[in-house]
Amino acid sequence: MQTVGFIGLGKIGHPMAEQVQQGGFELCVCDVNEAAAADLVEQGAHFVATPSEVAARCDVVLTSLPGPSELETVVAGPSGLLEGSREGLVHCDLSTISLAAARAMREREAAAGIHFIDSPVSGGVWAARKGALALMVSGAREAYDVAHPVLDTLAKQIFYLGEEAGTGTLFKLINNAVFLSAGQALQEGLVLGAKAGVDMQDLAKVLQASSAGMYCGLLGPMLARAWDQSAFDLRLAHKDVGLAIETAEDLGVPLQLTRAAFATYGDAMQDDLGEKFFIATLAALERRADTEVPKTELSKDG
Repeated sequence: MQTVGFIGLGKIGHPMAEQVQQGGFELCVCDVNEAAAADLVEQGAHFVATPSEVAARCDVVLTSLPGPSELETVVAGPSGLLEGSREGLVHCDLSTISLAAARAMREREAAAGIHFIDSPVSGGVWAARKGALALMVSGAREAYDVAHPVLDTLAKQIFYLGEEAGTGTLFKLINNAVFLSAGQALQEGLVLGAKAGVDMQDLAKVLQASSAGMYCGLLGPMLARAWDQSAFDLRLAHKDVGLAIETAEDLGVPLQLTRAAFATYGDAMQDDLGEKFFIATLAALERRADTEVPKTELSKDG
């Protein structure tokens, strides 16, 4: 039986670790907050205090971390993965980082005999709880083959995108830039309607029935102002859009619309909305327009 390590038991990391455990693997877990691992330990997981101990004990290590700086600390910081690693360890990073960070991490870990795979995930906490995420994976094929049975516990779909480091990360950044920016266009429409005094139920019905309907997946939560319970924090959305822009700069691509969305995420961060669900950018757009979209529960036919 493979021994699998999981580092990072946050909102999405914890349910992913639980899926690995339910998949029948022996599991070692590590997090700066030991309490986050309590229920997993009760179910048979082993808590270890440092990433270096995880690396020493495990065949495959998964990391789910807020961003590049946290990954750097876990891998190369004191008592990091590099300190405990051995030849042939497979490290799958499920975090959203930059293209440059993914490529640099592969080189650094290769020098220590570690096989680095970037495997960012999409689908959110709900999909993580069901083992129904989409994974975008890139890295050496032989390392992917070792990790595949573990990754399969997390996913409804796994896209293996080749051996070049960072390809999975690039696909994830493009995905997030698209959906995190597009949602703001819908929010701007709501703010425009509110400023003009239109009925929100009528506006919602027209948008859903018209060509804008394809962008209305989160219209209900937006109008309900349902952002206090977060499955994907605004601060992480802000980070992800920023990483997409950073990667685009490296490649010489302007991303003008994404930059405008990033500015709104920045405004929302300044308004202390970082811990809210990412659709709380609506509040920042409302402040700019000096208006508020009335809280509206969509009717069943709306």
